[in-house]
Amino acid sequence: MAEKAVVVGSGPGAATAAMVLAEAGWDVVVFEKGRNYFSDLTEPAPGTLFSNDELKMLRGFGGPDTEGEPRAFRSTADDPEPLEVGFVNNLPTTVGGGSAHWDAKVPRFWDIDFEKLTRLGPIDGADVVDWPVSYSEMAPYYDAVEQLIGVQGDGDGWAAVAGKYAPRSRAFPMPPGPAQLASLLLAEGAGATGLHPYSYPAAVASQPYDGRPACINCGFCSGFGCPIHDRGSALIPLRRALLSGRAELRPDSMVTRIEHDGSSATGVRWVGSDGAEHTESADFVVLGGGAVESPRLVLLSDVGDDSGWIGGGIMFHWFSDGFGIWLDQRLHGYRGRSFSHGLDDFCDPDFPGAREAAAEVGLPYLRGGILEMGGTSHLIQEALQYVDLMEIFDADKPFGRRFKELMRLSALRDRLAGMQMIAEDLCQQANRVDLDPSITDRYGLPAARVTYHPHLYELTAQQFYMPHMEALAKAAGADVSGAVAQTGTPQAPSPTGETTPSGAHLMGGLRMGTDPSNSATDGFGRLWSIQNVGVADAAVFPTSGAHNPTLTIFAIALRNARSWAGLEGPPELAVDDEGDRGADSGVPVGLVVAGAAGGAAVIAGGAAALAARKRRASAHGSETAEDGTADGSGPEPLSS
Repeated sequence: MAEKAVVVGSGPGAATAAMVLAEAGWDVVVFEKGRNYFSDLTEPAPGTLFSNDELKMLRGFGGPDTEGEPRAFRSTADDPEPLEVGFVNNLPTTVGGGSAHWDAKVPRFWDIDFEKLTRLGPIDGADVVDWPVSYSEMAPYYDAVEQLIGVQGDGDGWAAVAGKYAPRSRAFPMPPGPAQLASLLLAEGAGATGLHPYSYPAAVASQPYDGRPACINCGFCSGFGCPIHDRGSALIPLRRALLSGRAELRPDSMVTRIEHDGSSATGVRWVGSDGAEHTESADFVVLGGGAVESPRLVLLSDVGDDSGWIGGGIMFHWFSDGFGIWLDQRLHGYRGRSFSHGLDDFCDPDFPGAREAAAEVGLPYLRGGILEMGGTSHLIQEALQYVDLMEIFDADKPFGRRFKELMRLSALRDRLAGMQMIAEDLCQQANRVDLDPSITDRYGLPAARVTYHPHLYELTAQQFYMPHMEALAKAAGADVSGAVAQTGTPQAPSPTGETTPSGAHLMGGLRMGTDPSNSATDGFGRLWSIQNVGVADAAVFPTSGAHNPTLTIFAIALRNARSWAGLEGPPELAVDDEGDRGADSGVPVGLVVAGAAGGAAVIAGGAAALAARKRRASAHGSETAEDGTADGSGPEPLSS
């Protein structure tokens, strides 16, 4: 009889684990608490209810129900009451997880991320460690995932800065797509200030790929489900799992507990859409619900924690928002991908002046993060921003002639080019996920409580790099430019008014390691206390890196799941050196997963201003689209 695995979640890590296990001969059941907005998931581009509809997305389509499943947030353990209840950096709750709405930037982590303690050293007040795997060991998994999901990129641009810390042995599967005017203007300003901008890696097809069409640059990217599936996502490995004939998808199914005897898991307890409670037996349980929900499920399951690291070390990248406004021209930043250009200079601890700025506050070094350049607001978002501004001056009349004049000028959309620095966030054990003592969810279970406060490191790096962001926009010719902290603290408020991190990059909480006294999971992501429970999401990250995390989620899940399945080493790539992928069929270079027990299997291969808090709550509320079905099919797509 084949071994059986239960996978909790269907996002990038969970779907990758399901693919590996199913293609290695395991029977796999994938539980997803969210709904299925797709039709036949065995197709490369299934029908979907997602569409280019800004109003639908603002009303929370595909998002979490933060009233029925709230989270609590506090800045320190000494806070008497939560600072926020409801939305706390929640990700989409749907088949495909966060990759259903992502904008698909896929840089790699650097060697200094995987060996941070060894290469850069400790920092007082932080829990800096090395990963139990190096960049050189991870590189083949990065190669494999880039082939799997289809990544476009500029190898020469990558080499300028990132190549020093994350060398590539293979070209990107696809060339870059069309550049955005807004991104190009900022890139010119970056170059003029001595920086190294380039066309940034993205899991967005610039040409037909693996049965998916090329991107049409519709502009509805970040925060929107892609209606034509040119954007790679967790649906790709999930599709492969379903095509194996050994995997079953169960949407609308909330796993509430890992069943175990104290040393070994026997399955999970779950609640279906009818409200009835069930159990599902398993030889292995995979957690892939994300860096808040996976630790929460472990805590709900009364798993032993001798180290204190279950839930500890939660990390959110520390975001800074920059902008330039051109009063003499329209930039059309709402067209195309979310942005087309970025730079890695601010990730480098040896960036000019960074070590000196660190020394002034008693730190050994500083790192910012990648700088994304381009993008802007959508139409309704712009209008609501003007309403907020007008209410400051005339609360009784935030409309009328002045409002129309602002919309016609379109300074915050058509003339704006946004920037965003996604900066490294240090691991601190005190930043954690635990169970709230009084707030519960729709199932009567304790809600996740997030305790988080940035380190001096993040705050100092932000203050050092924001002037560089503003200078870049000025050099690009912007008439108005600036940069602000996306999130503040009670002690240092942000102009945005935000105190809860909201960048959708969640890491840590079940970090990997080689020492059970200093980590929650072992070197392959298995709980130290229950070795047949593996974690396949960003909860295992020991460091946050200074880059978007999703490619690393895919890659570390691929590595770890191969170990769980009894497969040795990375997958082998069957690479066509000529790069011929078939102009008509869009079939990519194959990815061969060798060594499976049953034989080899083949894997085919911001605007600166945030939306107002009062609207964000509704944007993440519940919605009532039709449910999907348990065999991986879903509703027929609606016309849009």
